[in-house]
Amino acid sequence: MSDQEMARRAEEVVRKRIEANDLSLPSLPLVAVRCLDILSHPDFSVADLARAIETDPLLAAGVVRLANSAARATLEPARSVVQAVMRLGADELQTLMFEVSARPVFQSHSHAIRSLGSELWAHSLAVALLARALVRRAAGPQPEAAYLGGLLHDIGKPLMAGMLLDAERRLFNVRTKTWLFPATWLTLIDRVHRGVGVALAEAWHLPPLVVSSVRAAPLYEVGEGAHPANAVRLANALAKTVGVYAGAFDAAAVADQVLTGRKLFALSEQEAAALTEGLRERVDARTS
Repeated sequence: MSDQEMARRAEEVVRKRIEANDLSLPSLPLVAVRCLDILSHPDFSVADLARAIETDPLLAAGVVRLANSAARATLEPARSVVQAVMRLGADELQTLMFEVSARPVFQSHSHAIRSLGSELWAHSLAVALLARALVRRAAGPQPEAAYLGGLLHDIGKPLMAGMLLDAERRLFNVRTKTWLFPATWLTLIDRVHRGVGVALAEAWHLPPLVVSSVRAAPLYEVGEGAHPANAVRLANALAKTVGVYAGAFDAAAVADQVLTGRKLFALSEQEAAALTEGLRERVDARTS
């Protein structure tokens, strides 16, 4: 059986699971659910939120780190979760809850997909940072939605990778440390992942603007201007041009996406270069 025939059979299995809503999607961690519930109230208690965050040391460290990030370097450092929560707005805190919840999706105990997940997470962070910056620069709506959309736009890929690995083992009765046909599988992941990502975004009850960014096709919605989904499209292309991406891509098509997106956001070539300068270092700082 050729690798193409194997891929066709594996894709059929995965598509049937998507259509049957049989995806075994990861749930939001309980601490994130609790924090998001608190944040849903306009007059939420800072003390209650801080106590909920402190039940998860990794989340607590992330909140303090975000409050003391380079963007706030001129401020006195926050030395407690309460101080950090007071410094951050509800939108940023909500975004952080989803970021902390999403990162484990890109991590895997499987050698076959561990490196792919790491590269995908770095790319997703890069797109998130760029998308938020693009919306803020254009004074567009909901920059945090653009950040979340960028962060989650490829979240279907590691989920899809796990499903393919499972399908490979079930269909062909193999248990190897790597995929039998990695290039074919990566092409298949790129083609099918959006349906899986949208299913997860909807299962996590993400805002419609974020779901639309995960669902978004490569083509821009020209009439939407600085919409978060358009920002994610341009950010995705820009990240690829500076090498923060997992896998191969069509360089000419990406260049066209950058050019169209720059016109849509009234972004000069020099301004685009400034946005992407040091992008890998900024991503590495967030993943360390």
